[in-house]
Amino acid sequence: TLIQDVILNDENDMENKKIACQLLDALYSEGIKLPINFKDKIIKMFSDKSKSDDDDSDDDDDDKQYALISLSLIAVNQDNHKAIISEGIIEITCEYIRKVVRRFKFNYYVVRNSMHLLINLIIFGETVIEYLKFKSYELLALIAECQDNHDAILKEKFENKIFECECQTLDDLQLTYNLLKFGTNVNQKKVALAVKEKVERLLIDEYVNELKRNHYWINKDQLASQAKEIIEQIRTIEEAMEQEGEFEEINTQMIQNKGKDDENQIDIIWNYDFEQVEEEDEQEENNDVIQDQDNDQSYPDE
Repeated sequence: TLIQDVILNDENDMENKKIACQLLDALYSEGIKLPINFKDKIIKMFSDKSKSDDDDSDDDDDDKQYALISLSLIAVNQDNHKAIISEGIIEITCEYIRKVVRRFKFNYYVVRNSMHLLINLIIFGETVIEYLKFKSYELLALIAECQDNHDAILKEKFENKIFECECQTLDDLQLTYNLLKFGTNVNQKKVALAVKEKVERLLIDEYVNELKRNHYWINKDQLASQAKEIIEQIRTIEEAMEQEGEFEEINTQMIQNKGKDDENQIDIIWNYDFEQVEEEDEQEENNDVIQDQDNDQSYPDE
């Protein structure tokens, strides 16, 4: 078969194996279906070839790019995602992309194919986005430039977790900027309401100086510049909300964001029965009076 004779045959080079994967991809409209008994072995083989060595050669780079192309084709089928991720391929591809973002010299084709692989993991499943939420806000910010990824990024009220870790404040700012710039009106409002106070404190000198002392790599000028841009974005969103009669929603949401995690908190605030509370307070005062009277009777004057 094509899988046994070409892909699993050690005598064939990675280019021929890549071509075999392209043929299999053409045969399966829903993505390559790998036999269960061979799937883990095939994915491990391509993943191992994708890994970087200390002494990179042209041949090594060729093997990497062909292996990454093969994995990106395999990733079209969501059934293969768990096996791909378990091999640590997200860490590998993220590192290749990170080197370019940080302006390190690196093979263009390896980086391009790494992006194709991540794109297919994102398009055909949300696993990679969930992974990046815990591993790399830097790359999460990159994929936030595409509005189609925003609902998956903001799943389970993720906007409230932005700026939780001070050491990645610059990445948080870039992520916030992209969510506000490229987001839908609904998502823009959610993010703006969640981060407003957190961004405003980045314009306070005392706070920023302390942040810099604890995390020396943070660039104060870059931080201030991005924070100001985001504040302007938030003001624009607030103005639009005010014109739409939604400005009261901001105040309610600000209450919710001050450490209250119950997602029904707004309903609790709006539906609060103040009359019942007043009745309970009056009853409590009456009980205190009765208790005082009982105490007086228990200890008569001698």
